[in-house]
Amino acid sequence: MLGNNAINQSMPEWGPYEYLNILDSLRSRGFNIISENRKVGIKDSVYVNKILKQIDTLFKAGVKPENILIVGASAGSAITINLSAKLKNSEMKFVVMGGCWPDTFKDYQDIELHGHFLSIIESSDPHGTCSKIFEGRKQIKSYKELTLKMGLSHGFIYKGYKEWIDPIIKWFNEN
Repeated sequence: MLGNNAINQSMPEWGPYEYLNILDSLRSRGFNIISENRKVGIKDSVYVNKILKQIDTLFKAGVKPENILIVGASAGSAITINLSAKLKNSEMKFVVMGGCWPDTFKDYQDIELHGHFLSIIESSDPHGTCSKIFEGRKQIKSYKELTLKMGLSHGFIYKGYKEWIDPIIKWFNEN
């Protein structure tokens, strides 16, 4: 949201947001990446619709749903969750990272979610758990939440740390 290497002025201790390095970390582990930085002032629905078209193109090219992974960090988690509701595909895989405040679950009470979910949170991040979003959902095939203890608060998403990338890769391959 702040740009490829922006520094969050209110939290300079997090350092620059290493967006391109995060993408390279995933590429180096065998993933083909379709991604763009979320721009300030653009509604989430614009990105949801854009990604839906990209996924449809992948499906038409013969890519199986279980081979697609959608990852959303911070505000991008909302895009990821809304994609699950729109896609209605039980084999899709979704990762949300650092995107849930204590009342976030209320935003998703009236939509049905589908697929496999991994939530990654940092114990020192005030955002907290996403578990209430996923509890009691009939169409979710699996849900797991991983709590990191890196001491980086919300800054854990700013770099391609192996502490969250490696578990994503492992989870993706197991589901």
